[in-house]
Amino acid sequence: MEVRCVCGRWESLCACRTCVICGRSTPPHRLVIVAEGEACEACAESTRRNCCDGCGLNYADEHLRRCESGTYCAACLDAAKERAMNINDLTIGEARKIAQLFGRSDAPASGTDGPWYVGAAVFIRTVTSHFTGQILRVYPGEIVLGSAAWIADTNEGCRFADFLRDGPDAKTEIEPYPEGSEVIISRGAIVDATEWQHPLPRVQQ
Repeated sequence: MEVRCVCGRWESLCACRTCVICGRSTPPHRLVIVAEGEACEACAESTRRNCCDGCGLNYADEHLRRCESGTYCAACLDAAKERAMNINDLTIGEARKIAQLFGRSDAPASGTDGPWYVGAAVFIRTVTSHFTGQILRVYPGEIVLGSAAWIADTNEGCRFADFLRDGPDAKTEIEPYPEGSEVIISRGAIVDATEWQHPLPRVQQ
């Protein structure tokens, strides 16, 4: 003799499925996916404290590992280990790409970075000042000069082209930075730059 399910339908017409935890017949809309299969809402709620923060499935306590970032099952922990990146295995290009994600790179150019050539003597005009110096390092946001000097005035009576061609004269105001110091200039403030064809000025005048 056919009997009715707990949902009220005849068993032959019923779509209920069995909870893997308590074994009761449960309507599909009352089932929750857990690690072992499908469980009724009551059983799933009672085991929610054993939920993996990675996949969201419920596990027995002995199958979970708790750490600072949360509670995870063995499968999620193994997947995380596979995705983990060993910084010692990175190539220089990969390291620079990662640094660019944060808007900055601490890896200086070893030879060239665009038009900047490490070791070149340059004359740089920024929005407020003029500098001479030798390029030591180049970063995406900064350029570092050695043997640098602030050219306070290129001599009012001297044409700019003449200054670049002939170098500083007796009326050029030069304020050299201390010997051995490094000068950091923001690349965003640079208006233009050119190769310096003369000895770098190191005497104040």
